[in-house]
Amino acid sequence: MPLKPHISNNVPPSGVRSRISPEFHGLLDDSLLRAQSYTVVSFPGMRGDSTSIVDSKTLEKALRKCPATENNVLAVAHGFTAEAQELLSNLNALYFFSSDFYWSDESWASIRDK
Repeated sequence: MPLKPHISNNVPPSGVRSRISPEFHGLLDDSLLRAQSYTVVSFPGMRGDSTSIVDSKTLEKALRKCPATENNVLAVAHGFTAEAQELLSNLNALYFFSSDFYWSDESWASIRDK
């Protein structure tokens, strides 16, 4: 089952926490929220026994749903693959995740698709 994020537009810094899974509240560094508003891309927390890792394909699909004029993207997930992190970095997005285990799109697909 693919990961489907919840996307919220024009979220002020004070509203970001209410747009993400409670599981991720501790990851959020409020001191980094300096823009007037964000497009929040919030992926679900842990689901059952599987970890929720976001690969670049899933992230690209989510980003296509974000407004073209919005450049303050904030993404939250259990984990992002290296390629997904690169995409976010290229957008100058803020992103927070709980798992620092290294995954590439390829290594995650080899586990996920078994």
